[in-house]
Amino acid sequence: MGEEAAAGKKLSKKEQKALEFKQRKKGLISEEEVQAKKKRKREEAEERAEAEQREADEKKKQKKHRFILFVGNLPYNASEKSVEEHFRPAEPQAIRMRRGFAFAEFEGRDASKRMNVALRLHHTFLNDRRINVELTAGGGGNTEHRKNKLRQRNEKLRNEQAKRVRTEQSQVKNKKLLKSEDADGVHPSRLALMD
Repeated sequence: MGEEAAAGKKLSKKEQKALEFKQRKKGLISEEEVQAKKKRKREEAEERAEAEQREADEKKKQKKHRFILFVGNLPYNASEKSVEEHFRPAEPQAIRMRRGFAFAEFEGRDASKRMNVALRLHHTFLNDRRINVELTAGGGGNTEHRKNKLRQRNEKLRNEQAKRVRTEQSQVKNKKLLKSEDADGVHPSRLALMD
């Protein structure tokens, strides 16, 4: 009767264990076969877990490659073409225009590099007006968590920009010092060639 029940319907784990125990007792199934069955089940479970982990990792990777920048203080007469032209070096995926501001979207594997190029356009001029380019936290709403996230990202960005400006200024200063040191006894036309 136990075998008929096993063939007719799907058994619960408890019923399967009981059936295996009865079969072992009667000698219908060996201990090695039971161990092999358990090993197969474990391996299948591990494979499923690995596949789920790979899938989750893929989703994470896909999510990381999308950035949105806020472009503020745009002139009201700025057209989408003029903004696209201004951001051409950064190659944004899309630009969504509003009156006085816009959003530039970057997607793909090299999105972070292109976004950094666009961030360098912060405080540049478009139609004789200084524009702001800042990283957004994505999504809408005015929750405190989102506001904090925006503050932290923008503060980090400002620090990185300040550091970059300082290093560029120090490089220019060092170059001038080297020129003045090298200028001793060297003709100015020769110095120009050394740049």
